[in-house]
Amino acid sequence: MKLLVSLFVALCVSNVMAAAPLVQYSWHENEKSSFLMIFENGGILHQEKAHYQNKTIPETKLSVEEMNFIKDLILKIGEEKIFSSPIEVGQNMQQGTLMVRSLGKMLVIEGVIKDSIDNSQGIMYHMDARAVAELKKLVFKYTEIDMQF
Repeated sequence: MKLLVSLFVALCVSNVMAAAPLVQYSWHENEKSSFLMIFENGGILHQEKAHYQNKTIPETKLSVEEMNFIKDLILKIGEEKIFSSPIEVGQNMQQGTLMVRSLGKMLVIEGVIKDSIDNSQGIMYHMDARAVAELKKLVFKYTEIDMQF
């Protein structure tokens, strides 16, 4: 039975990931995290982790209208300026990003990335755009751990 379930999950994930990602969200705090990818074919890969227990949550493929809405948001986001600044993360255990694919590459539009060598340093990305707020609202409908600063 476990083999059958594993095969089913692998098949679902491979079908979802057959297209390139348009949106990628990842947010981690202490022992919990949320991960979401929305692919150009409307497929969604959604994973949650709590206390080292990972689970993949099956999601319904997005409609053409929903995908057009996301693509319009990404076009609007591509016209805006992304602000980045170095930060001292200190004891803050939260980190993660919201990224979109624009002009063939993934852009970090919101979030915190810690330095891999010095965990007390990092970079914060932020964009003051209505389209980013709309995209975050859509992503947060799915995720358990929402981005917080």
